Amino acid sequence: MDGSKTFQSIAPRRGGARGLVAAALRHASSRGAIFYARGEVPSPEEIKQRIEAALPGSEAEVQDTTGTGDHFQATVTSATFAGLSRIEQHRLVYGALEADIGGAIHALALKTHVPTKIETP
Repeated sequence: MDGSKTFQSIAPRRGGARGLVAAALRHASSRGAIFYARGEVPSPEEIKQRIEAALPGSEAEVQDTTGTGDHFQATVTSATFAGLSRIEQHRLVYGALEADIGGAIHALALKTHVPTKIETP
């Protein structure tokens, strides 16, 4: 077992990671990230692109777990997660998708990981 945990349907809340989520969203917006109005159904590839745009240098794998386009599973690996609690990591990812959580995205099973080797520029 790799020690990772999966949490489902944890929407971002105001609190300690709020500034991190806001910064990630500002960065994603400045890079032309894709945002959807409630009700439009993003594809797994579009969700992957939004997560990776919000967390530069991250790698995301996203699957539609039911084939209905509203239940997804994502695994995200990012150096940005270093030093953050699992909840703070998940809040960053949910921040990239918050317009659709509870709407077009009904459920998201999420695993987050810090890369085993973090490369410095």
